[in-house]
Amino acid sequence: MTSVKEQAAISRLLSFLQDWDNAGKVARSHILINFIETNQGKTAPELEQEFSQGASLFLVRLTTWLRLTYMTGSRLDKLLRSIGIFLSAVSSNRYLVEFLEVGGALTLLEILALKKIEEEDKKESIKLLQVIANSGRKYKELICESYGVRSIAEFLAKSKSEETQEEVQILLDSLIHSNPKYQNQVYKGLIALLPCASPKAQQLSLQTLRTAQSIIGTTHPGIVDGVLKVLRTVHLEVQYEAIELIKDLVNYDVCPALLKGLVALLIPSFEETSKQQSQIVSDSSVLQLTAHLPLFLQQAAAAKAIGILARGNTSLAEEMLHLRVVHGLMAAMGNTDHSNSQRQASLTLEYFVQLFPVVEEHVRRSMGEELYKLFRVSAPAPPRPAGRNSAPVHAPAHGPSPCTPHTQIGLGAGGGRDCPGLGFSAWHPSVPFPALAVRLRAWPQPATSVCPRPTPSSGCPGIQPSSPCSCPQSNAEDLYVKMDSIQADILAANKVNVTKAIELIKDLVNYDVCPALLKGLVALLIPSFEETSKQQSQIVSDSSVLQLTAHLPLFLQQAAAAKAIGILARGNTSLAEEMLHLRVVHGLMAAMGNTDHSNSQRQASLTLELFPVVEEHVRRPMGEELYKLFRSNAEDLYVKMDSIQADILAANKVNVTKAIELIKDLVNYDVCPALLKGLVALLIPSFEETSKQQSQIVSDSSVLQLTAHLPLFLQQAAAAKAIGILARGNTSLAEEMLHLRVVHGLMAAMGNTDHSNSQRQASLTLEYFVQLFPVVEEHVRRSMGEELYKLFRSNAEDLYVKMDSIQADILAANKVNVTKVFHSRI
Repeated sequence: MTSVKEQAAISRLLSFLQDWDNAGKVARSHILINFIETNQGKTAPELEQEFSQGASLFLVRLTTWLRLTYMTGSRLDKLLRSIGIFLSAVSSNRYLVEFLEVGGALTLLEILALKKIEEEDKKESIKLLQVIANSGRKYKELICESYGVRSIAEFLAKSKSEETQEEVQILLDSLIHSNPKYQNQVYKGLIALLPCASPKAQQLSLQTLRTAQSIIGTTHPGIVDGVLKVLRTVHLEVQYEAIELIKDLVNYDVCPALLKGLVALLIPSFEETSKQQSQIVSDSSVLQLTAHLPLFLQQAAAAKAIGILARGNTSLAEEMLHLRVVHGLMAAMGNTDHSNSQRQASLTLEYFVQLFPVVEEHVRRSMGEELYKLFRVSAPAPPRPAGRNSAPVHAPAHGPSPCTPHTQIGLGAGGGRDCPGLGFSAWHPSVPFPALAVRLRAWPQPATSVCPRPTPSSGCPGIQPSSPCSCPQSNAEDLYVKMDSIQADILAANKVNVTKAIELIKDLVNYDVCPALLKGLVALLIPSFEETSKQQSQIVSDSSVLQLTAHLPLFLQQAAAAKAIGILARGNTSLAEEMLHLRVVHGLMAAMGNTDHSNSQRQASLTLELFPVVEEHVRRPMGEELYKLFRSNAEDLYVKMDSIQADILAANKVNVTKAIELIKDLVNYDVCPALLKGLVALLIPSFEETSKQQSQIVSDSSVLQLTAHLPLFLQQAAAAKAIGILARGNTSLAEEMLHLRVVHGLMAAMGNTDHSNSQRQASLTLEYFVQLFPVVEEHVRRSMGEELYKLFRSNAEDLYVKMDSIQADILAANKVNVTKVFHSRI
């Protein structure tokens, strides 16, 4: 039996529900207003108490009315907010399940696509979807399974209200978190939004993409093209987000494609430019100015982004040098149709010139002295008024310092000379807009200024209240104003290519300068203290360059030398072995310990990894802990090691070249027979050892999967070389090795087509034995055959290049044994 009180509550509920059922549209609207005012923020138990444990009966009526009326175009805001009270209440899981069971999520998504429904109603629908998504992973999956990502993304692109678009961003951000099953679907939906016409949607998509990228970890191939096309925008807030995303993407596998794309944008294709021009000229609603061509806006944004990336990471700057970024920047500087392209390219090129001496040399030569002087330094800046009365409307009260120039914001202009994240962005339109003039805080001057940083006053940070400095100002930013059309044409038609240095080195190693070249490269790994100090003093005294030892030209040279050594070692094992004798391992480990320049550490670490034969020598000075870090991830070792480990590397005394010298000494002791026997045995590696080593290398993705780099074959080549050195130094040792079947071993090594240096060293050593012992010549001629023997005698060093695979097999399978004949003749 129910109590009188409960019966009264039930009667009130039934009366309320009957009033709702009998009410028209206006009356129901009043009921909803009262419901919202009295129940906003209540928990589920409180709602149940209010409705005498029958709150679900009212919720189902609200849901039914929503499904009946949403396609008619009626106002839904009060109805959706009332449903929201149920769904957002604490402990409201039951209400949420009831709402979803009758198709509530699909209804909310359909509302977003209907043109008749007001923007405010769609905003309430988005808020309800947020409540559903925030309720747990299975509810996020339900939204995604209902084609929710597509509906939400399309609504974001078409919405005209920025407030509503920001609510959509919150929803998408919720769907990307804790939703592993469908997070890639959300990620692809965000990429698909990048070409949309709404600047706010682009901005919010780019912001959310940064979060999504960090969660997913992998990249989609389409993101590079999408983010580069966004750079065509005239909206600086969108450009800012695009550049911020680019800064994140360079840490992923799309970095090479991204850098290549940015550099390519510096020189728009003629076809694209002409096509875009015709579209703009035919549209009378757009100013017919080539300066506003999207391709030129994209060019300017690319130049700005390249500058930001280069300032943030020297490694990226070096990568872009190989993509001919200097050529592209100079071409952009010659684009007289778009002053902002010229300005941004000029500022970025100035940084490359300061950072890389080799770039300065090429740029000076291409520009000519007159234009180069305009580019680098101008005359002293004239004094400016400092009083309040004489200051312009948009200037700070104390008057701007020449070191931190003021800027005026106009339509399409950048935010300020030193806008954080965007680089130096302010170009002045031909028509001023005083209504848009604002006061800007003075940011610290960029590296392009050669005057000392002003002392901040107490009233306004960064502003110099006293008389302005008269130091020479960097003129790169205003170069486009001063150069004439001929100079612009020279820049646009430049053929600068800074990347030829390493290509030239790769060619020079084939000539007689090879020994000096290798010796010079290895020497660059350890800059002399005097040179470094001298360079340091030059840089510190020049305030236009960041006072960081990481930017010392000698350290850049060190990193480039480590990289060049790696390229040479990969391409030619013989060169790698030559450099071992020049103590390249010692130099590489010293460069790895250079904590003043991370790129030197990185390049040296990657190159050292290419020398597996020196593993024993490297492991000992590094110690087990550091060596494990090195083997697990050589590229990032410099991030993980501490200062003590870096000092150990910098002070290493590794010398791999002592092995043969030690062998030459050991043959004078009683271990000589065993030593000779061991050397000869190394000429024919056992099949089991070779296979074992091969499997180790193939399973290690950090080493090129080439049998030419097998340590056993390097050992084979070294043994052939050592045998030749011993034989030339002592005929008795040569005779001893004849009895150990050294000729058989040397010919087998000459047939090893997997390692050219083994063939070369064995061929040179065998040539000496043939010259020294006539009996050896007789057996070698018979085993080789006349044709191959003639090739061998004419040029033993290059025989491996000229012989075919059948001849190599004959050598590898030889059965030469001169021991018995040699015994009888003695």
